[in-house]
Amino acid sequence: MNDLLKAPEELLPARLNGLRVLGEALIELQRLGFCTSEGTGFTQSDVVYATPDDRPYCGYSIQDRENALEQGRLYLSHGPAVRRTLSGRWLDEGLVARTVVDVLEKKRLKAGWEGSVKTRILVALDD
Repeated sequence: MNDLLKAPEELLPARLNGLRVLGEALIELQRLGFCTSEGTGFTQSDVVYATPDDRPYCGYSIQDRENALEQGRLYLSHGPAVRRTLSGRWLDEGLVARTVVDVLEKKRLKAGWEGSVKTRILVALDD
């Protein structure tokens, strides 16, 4: 059956599994030094402000999670909270996003990022 014809409740198990795999990816990012968040606050700004100044971040808000269950896709916020770190390693915001996309793809999640540090990373949960 075409996914466009499926009722939302039929797609829910795949989307919940996608969120589970995304959670595993965020744990991997923590191992790489990221501050990650799942369902932090209600907006993208809440994710940013919950991040220590010296660590890159990646995460999503409660609103993002709710939309993901309805739409099958989720947008991740990413980047350094402040443009400085203790090591200087994460000054390039593009490096932060490319690292996130690499980890997502290793977990077999489809991730899209257009290359701009001003855009969030799109993650497909249905696939």
